[in-house]
Amino acid sequence: MTNPYDMILREFRDRNTADFDKYPPFFISSIGCHYFNLINQQQHLYQRNGQTENTRLHIIMVAPQGQSKSFWLKQFLQGERSIVHGTAIQTDFELRMTEPGYMGTRTFGKDRGQIIETEGLCVEQDKSIVGIEEFSDLMKAIDKQDYNVGLDNELLTTLDSGEGIKRMAAGVIRFHTDLTMWAGTQPGRFNLVSGLGRRFLFIFNIPTEQSIADLRERRRAGIDVRTDPERLQNIKDVLNHRFDEITMARSVRFESSFYDYLNTFELFAHDEILFEKLALGYTLMKAETCDPDIVIDMDSKLRKMMKQEYTWRRQIVRGTEDSMVWHYIKSAAPLSYERCIDVLLGFGMELKDAEKSIRTLAKKKLIENNGARIYLKDQNKIIDPADLEQEQFQE
Repeated sequence: MTNPYDMILREFRDRNTADFDKYPPFFISSIGCHYFNLINQQQHLYQRNGQTENTRLHIIMVAPQGQSKSFWLKQFLQGERSIVHGTAIQTDFELRMTEPGYMGTRTFGKDRGQIIETEGLCVEQDKSIVGIEEFSDLMKAIDKQDYNVGLDNELLTTLDSGEGIKRMAAGVIRFHTDLTMWAGTQPGRFNLVSGLGRRFLFIFNIPTEQSIADLRERRRAGIDVRTDPERLQNIKDVLNHRFDEITMARSVRFESSFYDYLNTFELFAHDEILFEKLALGYTLMKAETCDPDIVIDMDSKLRKMMKQEYTWRRQIVRGTEDSMVWHYIKSAAPLSYERCIDVLLGFGMELKDAEKSIRTLAKKKLIENNGARIYLKDQNKIIDPADLEQEQFQE
């Protein structure tokens, strides 16, 4: 019997998916974190400073339209041919989510003294991994302080400790949830000051000219590629066996090598929590057998995942649209201004925003734009799209 991590990656390879070894590792780690948290909330085996740790690893995948946000959520969560559906972990898939739909509501009925309480997603799917195809509605609700004062704190608390409390005219809603959220959204400027960024692992799909072509070719090659029911059931059986092993866990320990590497990022203490969760989930899913005394150490794959996440988070904080435009132009320059605009509009950007990002990059002296063609500022620099990912690691 092999480990769930490698089995799932092989399945996506056999399904002929693009980037099968780039984005799925983070979702696989989140699966391990989710099930471990269900056990830990009952057995309190992993604690810090006298408090039980909540190990859920929530994910937001940031990508322009048509660049695989929904694709990966569905591959893992939606329907019988998905990876997690039908295992010991419950799953749910939502197209959109509003604040009342997430937290629930409590209202006055027509009759005197009648109270109507409607459960939200947090209660209905309190043990599930939930995929939300478009997270923007909740993000917009947080930004509209005049409409949802305090929503950011309510949302953050449910994502952090799992405790939910919402005070309304008709009374108070209280609940605990162990829901893990995976969501997708298009690039924009994220307000991470409230702490939203510390609750989510970010996956940032930055398209390049090469990745656009690769995705197009993989999609065409995927015609008539079918799921092998026996192979898929074997993956689900191995996942359930791993969950049984996790149930027997006694302790969690991080080796000094892990923190030695984490120290190279020079993070604030509260930002380290997400990387600890990533490492925990990876270890649980990558090990050939899951020892009751879980020891988290570094290997090359975990090191690469941590470095990639660190890079993505820096790009998110600095503005996803400008970063996306810059990396695309680096992969395609020199190119015509018209081609660049067409691609950016295809990503879902508005014309004024695309033009603004190009002007911003020109002002930063990263590109030259003569109105007809766009060049990199350093005319002698040769950009190989295949090297872009390594270049991102070095930022």
